[in-house]
Amino acid sequence: MTEQQLQFRVGLFVLFTLALATVLVLMFGELQSYWKPTYAIAIQFEDAAGAQKGVPVSQNGLEIGTVREVRLDDETGGVLVVVDIEGDHELRLDAKPALQRSIFGDASISFSLGTSSERLPPNSKIEGLPPRDPLQIVERLDAKVHDTLTAFEQTSREWQQVAANVNMLVETKQGSLDEVVERA
Repeated sequence: MTEQQLQFRVGLFVLFTLALATVLVLMFGELQSYWKPTYAIAIQFEDAAGAQKGVPVSQNGLEIGTVREVRLDDETGGVLVVVDIEGDHELRLDAKPALQRSIFGDASISFSLGTSSERLPPNSKIEGLPPRDPLQIVERLDAKVHDTLTAFEQTSREWQQVAANVNMLVETKQGSLDEVVERA
């Protein structure tokens, strides 16, 4: 093999590797989102803690867009969140957005389905539902767990009493255990 053939094969291998790397970047990188058509929707929130550029927007658990911009709304005194919705997802006129935060502080915007047959036009401004505080959910859960543990403790005491009665019957030989079981 001559030097020129070796250089040609190395060059061909490098070009093939670069082409393969480009295809992988386009497939696994989310670069195709830059070419998807989107339309903007402005959402008015009283408070938008956790909302920032790039936060996912979903409907029924499926991602349909992202937050483009968050800014103070001078007209109403709230927060205006501008979202980009993918063009193949049309929102119904009565779909309601809600800002959701996890216990860890992650935020997302979730649209309800809505029932209207009319579609929300691009560049619309709609009212968002107030965010639910995840700590309130934990507090309600704490109260329910407390009630459950109290009931479990009471049941445990009753079973202890039953066991004590059975032990007393067996130790004092006040009757046959078979008779007691039959009566019970």
